[in-house]
Formats: sequence, structure tokens, C-alpha cells
Amino acid sequence: MTRWRMVWVLLALLIWPVVSSCSAESLEELLPGPLPVLKAPDEKLVALGQALFFDRRLSGDSTMNCAVCHIPAEGFANGQPLSPAYPTNKHWRHSQGLINVAYLNRFLWDGRAESLEEQAVGPIESPFEMNLNLDYLVARLREEPAYRKAFQTAFGAEATRERILSALAAFERTLVVNDTPFDRYLAGDRQALSDKALQGAGIFYGSRGGCARCHAGPLLSDQKFHNLGVPESQELLSDPLRRATRNFFLHTMKVEPMERDPGRYAVTRSRAD
Repeated sequence: MTRWRMVWVLLALLIWPVVSSCSAESLEELLPGPLPVLKAPDEKLVALGQALFFDRRLSGDSTMNCAVCHIPAEGFANGQPLSPAYPTNKHWRHSQGLINVAYLNRFLWDGRAESLEEQAVGPIESPFEMNLNLDYLVARLREEPAYRKAFQTAFGAEATRERILSALAAFERTLVVNDTPFDRYLAGDRQALSDKALQGAGIFYGSRGGCARCHAGPLLSDQKFHNLGVPESQELLSDPLRRATRNFFLHTMKVEPMERDPGRYAVTRSRAD
């Protein structure tokens, strides 16, 4: 590379952030509003849901609870390429985080659950996760004095399937993070972001970066389903037990056998998904 060409390359790198970012005024027009304030769930219901979330008796052999896959210190995810599983079994997808799930409109990687209550059924009863019949869990909890009291306190009634799921969902709706520097900036604190962060926001929201075309709104997500071209995990492809779990899932969803994650297609049957 000639000396002058090198100079032009260096100049281009130096001015890239400037030409890629928005002006302060145009950036303000592009930024979303802050996260809406949600109505707080009833404290007694949340306390019951929290107890259930961390109770290993919600699994068939009392070794698993929700926090095995949704670890608080890991953003209520797991931090591993593939999720943990019920003993002797193996999972084929990885654990989703639960931070700010209160704002989502669909749940699970393929969106097959439309509420947190509906979502909670799957992990409890799945033979690859907690492996416990939900009706049997009801019978278990009704025999536990502490839970009998807790359900009476929260609902004024005994444990049922619907009340267990309602309590778990209430706890998960409290896992809200809305005080990051970006959140504070959206709420009006114009000192919350550094000049360099604002420059990055200009690229992110500007036409050069275009990141906000998909990462929109205060959640930085359009809540749609996208094929990003990410290949299957080699751990999945090389492990017969993980592939068997995937194939069983395809069977339960009545999807034709395939050597890949069907994604949203398992729900919609649309080839576009």
C-alpha cells in the first residue's frame, strides 16, 4: 500500500464515526420513548411465585428448579451454548434470559406461547427439563403446610394448575431492568450517556448503521422472528441424545423430520419462517 493510500485509509477511519452518526437533533427524533411503567403484581403473589421458581420440588426427582436454567447472576439465562436438562436427558436449545419478559408479546424461541402463564407449563412438564406432571404438582403442594398457607395468603384458595402458573408469571414480571444509562437517557437524563456512547447511538439509529431497523424501541427488539443464518451447534450435531431430543420435539409439533431447527415454522407452517 502506498503512503498516500494509507493516509486516505486512516482519514476514512477517523471521519467514519462523524459521517455515520446523526446530529444531536436528528438523533433525538429517532430515539424511542422510555419503557412504560408496568403495574406491579401483588406482593403476596410475587412471593409465592418466587418460592416456586427456586423450589427443586417442582421437578420429578427434586433436583431441578427454574433457576437451574435461569440463573439470576446470568441475567436469568444460563450462559451456556445449550441448556441444562433433566438428569439422564439432554436439551437441544439454550436457555433464554428472563430480564424484561414482562414487555414481550410471545414466548419461547419459536413464539408458541402467548403468555408467561402458558409458557410456564412447558418447562415443568417437559421430560427434558423438570419432568413433572402439573396435576401431580398440584397434589404435592396441597400436602405441604407452608404452601397451603402461601396459596391461601395469595389467592384465598388452595393450589390449582392455574394458580401455580399465575404465581410463577407474577414473579417473572418483576424481573425488570429499566435503569441502565440508556434507559435513563430515554427518560430525560441527558447526562446519562457519554459523548462516545451518543456517537455510537448515532451510528446505531442512523442510516449508516441501520441497527434499529430490527433492534427497535426501548427493548432494542422488534419482537419479530428472524433467520440470522446461525449454524446449528456442533455439540448438538455430534450428540445422539441431543438430536433425539430435537427429533422428539419435531414429532410433538407434527413437523416433518429435518436436520435443523425449524424455528417459527414449527408454529406457523409458513415456509417463510
